[in-house]
Amino acid sequence: MEKINNINDLIQSSFISEKVRTEINRLKNISEHGRVRAYITVIKNEGRSDEQILCKQTPNQLQDDGRDDIHNAIYENQGAAAQLGFTHMAVSTDATGLPTSATTTLAGEIVSGGLERVDVDTTTHTTGTNTTLIEETYTASATHTAVQKGAIFDANAAGTMGHIYLFTSATLVSGDTLKVSLTVTLDD
Repeated sequence: MEKINNINDLIQSSFISEKVRTEINRLKNISEHGRVRAYITVIKNEGRSDEQILCKQTPNQLQDDGRDDIHNAIYENQGAAAQLGFTHMAVSTDATGLPTSATTTLAGEIVSGGLERVDVDTTTHTTGTNTTLIEETYTASATHTAVQKGAIFDANAAGTMGHIYLFTSATLVSGDTLKVSLTVTLDD
């Protein structure tokens, strides 16, 4: 029987599958190396009798290009309008989980039926705090099956993907709403 003294022993043990081990190490890497944190909340049909919380304050992934553009916007492009904010939100039906942090496009991005990429309704930052809320409420105008992933970009088409996130898969029919709230915290 294997001797387990700490969490690292458990991760490396035969009790954990290679797939689980890889995911744990990926999450540890994000946790240990990321000082920008962002949390996602997604609600289907908020305020209605069939309201469904698809995820609540779930961590997401900062993409490499997004990190670089954040640095450029804050520290390098002083006075220049070269870098736009990450205020364009998109959702997807892709079920492959989180991609690598080097991925630059949102696989399965929805491009019609009320769930297409938009410049968000709300971006809120209170002076003196270290958080920003980026929020959009979509209204489906068609049926969308297995909506379960999203991202923010710095442009309404193509552009740089900043953060990417997962939530519980949901089917939306015409008239259903999907409220996506991304809270970004710097140096928590």
